[in-house]
Amino acid sequence: MSFLGKKLKERKKLKLIFKKNIMHRVIFLIVIGLLIFWMVSPILMEYFSLEFNDKNFESNFISIRFFGIPICILFTLIGTIKSNHKRIDRITFTVLTFGVAIFAFFIMIGSILSGMCDWSNNETLFVNKENQNIKIIEREYGCGAMDSDIPFIRDFKVNEFSKYFIIATKIDKEKINKSVWIKVKK
Repeated sequence: MSFLGKKLKERKKLKLIFKKNIMHRVIFLIVIGLLIFWMVSPILMEYFSLEFNDKNFESNFISIRFFGIPICILFTLIGTIKSNHKRIDRITFTVLTFGVAIFAFFIMIGSILSGMCDWSNNETLFVNKENQNIKIIEREYGCGAMDSDIPFIRDFKVNEFSKYFIIATKIDKEKINKSVWIKVKK
C-alpha cells in the first residue's frame, strides 16, 4: 500500500474515532442532564408549591423517572470508562455504577411507597373575578387504603396556570378580600 493510501486509511480511522467520541459525549451529556432534571424537579416542585394537575401525566412522569434514573446511571458508563484506563479501574467503575444504579432503584421504590399520601380537591369555594383559573378550593390530604385516620381538610388558593400543573398555597378563607372573589354556589 502506498504512503498516500496509508494516510487516507489513518484519516478515516481517526474520523470514525472522533465521531464515536462525539456520540459518547452527547449521550453522556444527555444522560447527566436527565439525571439532574429528575433529581432536582421534586425539589423545585416543592419549593414553588407546584403540583401535577393531571394525575395521568403525574403517573407517567413518575414511571419514566422510576426506570429512567437507574438506566441513566448505567449509561454514565459511556462517559466514565475509557479504553486507556487500567483494567482494574474499568472494573471498579462498572461495579460502582451498577451498585449506585441498584441503590437508586431501591430509593425510588421507597419514594413510591412513601408517596401514597396526596392532596385531592373536594370542592371549589371561590373563583377569582379577574382570572377564572385562580380558585379557592377545599382540599383533603389522605393516604387512602394505607391509612385509617381522618384526612386533613384545608383551604388552598389554587392557580391552574397550565393543563398539567397547578400552584397550590394554603389560605385562610375568612381573611380573603371578598370583593376579589365570587362565591361558588353549592
